[in-house]
Amino acid sequence: MEPGPGPDATLQAQRSGERFDELVQEMPEHYQAILYLRYREDLAYEEIADALDIPLGTVKVRLHRAHEILRRKLSARGARGTKP
Repeated sequence: MEPGPGPDATLQAQRSGERFDELVQEMPEHYQAILYLRYREDLAYEEIADALDIPLGTVKVRLHRAHEILRRKLSARGARGTKP
């Protein structure tokens, strides 16, 4: 049995999740919904399209734009921009 992440790694992951949540809450609702369904609910693009009753292409575009907004926000705050 392999040991799980140590306390430092767990704390870092928690802080990263909190920062992600703060940044997402600053975004328009349609981006919040896409990001929540993708990363918190772990839904596939097709499932997101069904859940929101929007075309698959719209899901892809909104997710891409949400990533770009997050990247800009992280960059403006002096953090390295990475995909969530």
